[in-house]
Amino acid sequence: MSAAYVDAFIEYLLNSRGVSAHTAEAYAHDAVQFMDFLASVWGEERSADFAAVDYRTLRDYVAHLHRMKYERRSIARKLSALRSLFRFLVAENLAVANPAMLARLPKLDQMLPEFLYPQEMAALLAAPDSNTVLGRRDQAILELLYSTGMRRSEVVSLTLRDIEMGGRKIRVTGKGRKQREVLFGEPAARVLEEYLERSRPALLAARRDGKQENTCFLSKSGRPLNGGYIYELVHK
Repeated sequence: MSAAYVDAFIEYLLNSRGVSAHTAEAYAHDAVQFMDFLASVWGEERSADFAAVDYRTLRDYVAHLHRMKYERRSIARKLSALRSLFRFLVAENLAVANPAMLARLPKLDQMLPEFLYPQEMAALLAAPDSNTVLGRRDQAILELLYSTGMRRSEVVSLTLRDIEMGGRKIRVTGKGRKQREVLFGEPAARVLEEYLERSRPALLAARRDGKQENTCFLSKSGRPLNGGYIYELVHK
């Protein structure tokens, strides 16, 4: 799949389907992976022969994913991405049908949610070193997660404009670009203010290109964090 098609697919997902930037990037990666599979089966010259893809092709692809030891949840996500891909291709007259709609999504195991006991939660919130630049950032992230129930993707996409410190409110853009307001408590407000005043300027100064960044939480190189970092932070 050419870079131009990938960019057009991402734009379609963002503007027409209303998905988050994180989901759009993941779906684009899944689309490229599917094209790589077609190239391995049909040859490189037919890797973009979308009109030839049918239900049997997708069945073979799912079997390939199983052989690659992908979990059912990942396979379901990849099939959802292909449904969106073929909607885009049909809209662009690059395919005449959406064969992915015929593919049945694998049933997912129902997992009980994990939780922390109060003493475990207190230990997690106290783990970052509040005397360091990165420690204050991590403490602010954990307090916001605890106080608001925001998703990690919502935390990493949080901008300075979304935060109203006076009212202790945050405007959150969630799935489908739907917006909502969440409140946060005094402990979260205190550590967030510490981060914004003492840590964020230092992180932003580390950015080599000197550009300003509106994203709230920054890496040590002054760029936006990704959701993977927050996952690791919580699961340390």
